[in-house]
Amino acid sequence: MENKVLIQYNHTDPCSFARWTTKECFQFMSARPWQQVMDFYSDVVKDRKPLSALLGKACLSKSNINNRLESLPPSQDKGGRWARLTFKIVVSYHGGSFDGWQRQPGLNTVQSVVEKSLGKFVDERKAQMLKDKGLPLEGAALVAGRTDKGVTAVHQVCSFYTWRKDVKSQDITDAINSAAPGKLRVVSVTEGSANRVFSLPCSSKRIQTTMFRA
Repeated sequence: MENKVLIQYNHTDPCSFARWTTKECFQFMSARPWQQVMDFYSDVVKDRKPLSALLGKACLSKSNINNRLESLPPSQDKGGRWARLTFKIVVSYHGGSFDGWQRQPGLNTVQSVVEKSLGKFVDERKAQMLKDKGLPLEGAALVAGRTDKGVTAVHQVCSFYTWRKDVKSQDITDAINSAAPGKLRVVSVTEGSANRVFSLPCSSKRIQTTMFRA
């Protein structure tokens, strides 16, 4: 490899220069100090090394942070996604009363019931868009993890956002609770920031199977 002239190239260029083979690329990448990088972040995660080792103590000092905050220009009202309201909705439901979480044509699913309840809270622009497409007035509930038919959920997390400013957490709670009494219940509704994603895929699930002996 030492005697070869290796340069960056475009695939449209003529093949007049020597290029790395797969083996040479592997050898080059393997020679990088990746293990040191992995060890460092592993130590930070396991609290064996402070984050200041990466950023420096000056960056994390309280006075330095306050000085940076004071130097920032006054915030201005933002539009688009920053102007919307995002709600974290935690629901509990009886699995035997539904055909699972995910919406499916002709089936009674939790998602269809929840989204139908959220329809009254969508903004005018989305309402008009649904009307133009001939679709029912429903909200969009983004869920952290689906459940199958017959599976009961105690704390199922989903999120809903709207650009309407008059929507309150209690309004959402009342709408969902009245959709399927005794089968579907709201545990909590929390308003969050516009850039918060409550419905990221969950890292773990706890499943309890109950078997009855005759």
